[in-house]
Amino acid sequence: MNKLVKGNLVRGLPSKLFENDHTCVACQKGKQHKASCKTKLVSSIRQPLQMLHMDLFGPTSVRSINYKTYCLVVTDDYSRFSWVFFLATKDETSGILKTFIIGIENQMNYKVKVIRCDNGTEFKNNDMNQFCGMKGIKREFSVARTPQQNRVAERKNRTLIEAARTMLADSLLPTTFWAEAVSTACYVQNRVLVTKPHNKTPYELLHGRPPSISFMRPFGCPVTILNTLDPLGKFDEKADEGFFVGYSINIKAFRSLEDEIADDAGKKTNEEPANEGERNGQEKEGGASNKENDQNVQDFRDKFGNKTGSCTSRMDGRICNIKQKCVKSQTPRPAKRGRDTKIPQSGGPPKKVGDEAAHKELDERKGLPLLLLA
Repeated sequence: MNKLVKGNLVRGLPSKLFENDHTCVACQKGKQHKASCKTKLVSSIRQPLQMLHMDLFGPTSVRSINYKTYCLVVTDDYSRFSWVFFLATKDETSGILKTFIIGIENQMNYKVKVIRCDNGTEFKNNDMNQFCGMKGIKREFSVARTPQQNRVAERKNRTLIEAARTMLADSLLPTTFWAEAVSTACYVQNRVLVTKPHNKTPYELLHGRPPSISFMRPFGCPVTILNTLDPLGKFDEKADEGFFVGYSINIKAFRSLEDEIADDAGKKTNEEPANEGERNGQEKEGGASNKENDQNVQDFRDKFGNKTGSCTSRMDGRICNIKQKCVKSQTPRPAKRGRDTKIPQSGGPPKKVGDEAAHKELDERKGLPLLLLA
C-alpha cells in the first residue's frame, strides 16, 4: 500500500502512511505459519558430554537378524560423536540410557549435564524422571510436532539411514542386515567426519588422540575366516568363506556373515519345546512354514552346489535371500580313471576297474565326477 501511495501508481488512495501492526485475526487465520528455527552462530558447549542429543527411529519394516526393530541414536553436542543401540521395543530405552550414562561418565571423567530429546514417552516417564533427578541432569524437550528443535538428532538419523541404505545396495546383502549397516556407518563416521569449528574428527575430540583407520574394510566384501573351532583333518579346508558385516565394539575382531547366521541358528535351536506335547503342538502350527523353509534351503543348495564354504552347512532360510553374486559356486573335479580307481556301487563292495562289470558301469557313467557317484 505504501508503495502504491508513494509512487502514485493508483488513484483513490488517501495520501497517508499505512502501518501493519499484525493484529488482524483474519489475516493470521489465513497466513500464519511456523517461525524458522535459526541456529546459534557461537556454541556455548565447552566440553564433551555437556549436552547429549538423542532420538529413536523405528519401527522398521524388516526386523534385524537379532529381532530388533528400533534404533536409539545418542550424539554428543561438543564432539558430534555418536552411539547407536538397537531395541526390540520402546520399553527398553530407559534401561539402556541409564546404563549408558553411568558407563560413559565413568570412562570419560565427564558428567552429563543436559539431555535434549523429543516428547516421546520413551524419554518422558517415571524411570527417567527419577534417574535424571538423582543425577542432577537437566532435560530439554522439543515442542510437539516440531522436529526442527531437535535438529542434531534428526539430522544424525538421516545421515545414518542414508549411509546404511547405500551400503546394503552396494553389498547386495538383504535388508535383514540393516542393523549391522547402521552400526558400521556410525563406527566409520565417528572416525572420518570433520567437526567444525574444531577441524578435528569426533573420535579425537572425545578421546584426545587421532583415530587409526588402516584396518577398515568395505562393508559386505568377501573374506576368509580361519576355522579354529572344528577338528580338521590333514587335507580339510582351513578357512571358510564369508562376508564382512562390521566391527566388534568389545573385542578386537571383525564381524562376518557366517557368525551372524550361526548365532541365529543357535538361538532357534535353544528355543525347542521342553516336552513332547508342546513340540507336537508347535509342529502342527508351524509345520507349513518349516517345510517351506527347508524347501528354500534345499533349492538353494541344488542351485549353487554344496561347495559354498561353511554357509551351506550352518544356514537357515534367510540365506536364500542373498543374491547369486554373493555366492561362489564351485564344481568338483572329475575323477581320474586309472587302473586302480574304485567305483562304489549301491549293493556290495566296490569292484576294480579291471572287472567286466566295472568296465560296463564306467561306460554308462562316463564323464561323471567321482563325488557324485559316491
